[in-house]
Amino acid sequence: MSFKLIEIQKPSPPGVLVIKARSRGSLTILLISLPIGIFAFLVLKDFSPSYTEPVKPFFIFNETFDAPSKEWWQEETDSASAGIKDGKYIIHFKENSGFSAYRVTQPVNRSAKIFSLEAQKISGAERSSHGLILLGKTEKIKFLITSESRYALVKNYLKENTFLNEAGKYSFSPYILQGNNPNKLMIIFHDDHLTLWVNGKELETIKLWLGFYLQRIGFIAYSDKKQKTLVHFDNLYYGDPVHEKSVVLADLSEEENSGSEFIIETMYQGFADNLGLPGWMLLYSWPIYLFPGLIALIFTVALKNLLIPTHHNFDQRKKIYLRNGKPFMKFNEIKGVDIQKSGGNTGEGGGKPMYVYPVSLILKTRKRIKLFSAGSEQEAYSLRAKIREILQFEDGVLTPEEKEEKLRTMDLPTWYRLTWLIGIISFVSFAIGVFWLDIIPESWKMPWFIVNLALILLAIVGGVFLSKSVK
Repeated sequence: MSFKLIEIQKPSPPGVLVIKARSRGSLTILLISLPIGIFAFLVLKDFSPSYTEPVKPFFIFNETFDAPSKEWWQEETDSASAGIKDGKYIIHFKENSGFSAYRVTQPVNRSAKIFSLEAQKISGAERSSHGLILLGKTEKIKFLITSESRYALVKNYLKENTFLNEAGKYSFSPYILQGNNPNKLMIIFHDDHLTLWVNGKELETIKLWLGFYLQRIGFIAYSDKKQKTLVHFDNLYYGDPVHEKSVVLADLSEEENSGSEFIIETMYQGFADNLGLPGWMLLYSWPIYLFPGLIALIFTVALKNLLIPTHHNFDQRKKIYLRNGKPFMKFNEIKGVDIQKSGGNTGEGGGKPMYVYPVSLILKTRKRIKLFSAGSEQEAYSLRAKIREILQFEDGVLTPEEKEEKLRTMDLPTWYRLTWLIGIISFVSFAIGVFWLDIIPESWKMPWFIVNLALILLAIVGGVFLSKSVK
């Protein structure tokens, strides 16, 4: 049994024309959605949301280091050491260590409002900084101070550092105690901004940005790679204390192997957090699965349209057109049958033009009802002739409505031939951006998606309204 996209049912009763048509567009959708769906599965199969308990709206951390905890990183090498001792967490860069930075972090829920820490630099270069660190998937935020009473809020994105504090560099504050005196650092998160505090004094207010999905918090110390550097940390606090235990991540570099950044996830995280939704809705980030779910739905519908043909039944005896056995319209409402030619290229410079030929009914209201798309001009002409014959239109003579439609679509802009190519490229770039936000510069994120969505819409509108009628 051969598989045809369009075929005339035989035998049929006298005066009845039955055309079984499968969606040609569904075949194209299947070819596009299948690789995209496989790609989405490969990206999401290893994604595991950091969820702990559905009954707790916050994952909050508190550590005084009074009693050593097995979950805190412990290390001793010839270059550096880190671990809990005498009720403090101590990072020690040894002389000529060769390391510039050491950080220790814990996983948290970003919806908490307060992050504070007590830090004390015992020895090391005066300009070497230390302080709080917040890790996202692609970004690192550091609230740093030095022994010279200077501070900065630094953002690291794609290995580029940007100062977020007002001065745009390390700024002096009399509230920061110099030398080896302990300083209490604190960040307070508000709806659209955060405030920096030192020793109970507010330093400045900084506006928050959309899309930063906080995953871990901790502390960091810097060294000049030569001098012995010793920094003590204590009383790390993030929101209300809970009894959850976590695993520590520590390394000796400024590099971070982060996973892909999901823009749907990050936008939803900010929106859900501002609305104060339950913590389980924040942690699971379920909207990131909407995209592959939508692809699966499109694939299923396209497969159904390809396997199950639509029956176009023209009954000359009852003067009625039926679709899938249901009356659709009477013959006296149909004023013509039109063929359009869409897709393809000019055929110049190599490459055979490729077209499809949508066949449509023209109604007396001048609206069009698309029946199906033929794969060749000869097939389209043959089917139109059979439909016009059953509708009892004069052979070889166009109706006034058919002439009007032909004149309306005779001259199309030359750029129309590029609309679908632009649409496909835009859809691919949009899909890549959905899964990997970190490949797009931060200032381009919103324009990127607006432009791509506009181009996809242009391609769809162009395909629907800018097809050319043939004789």
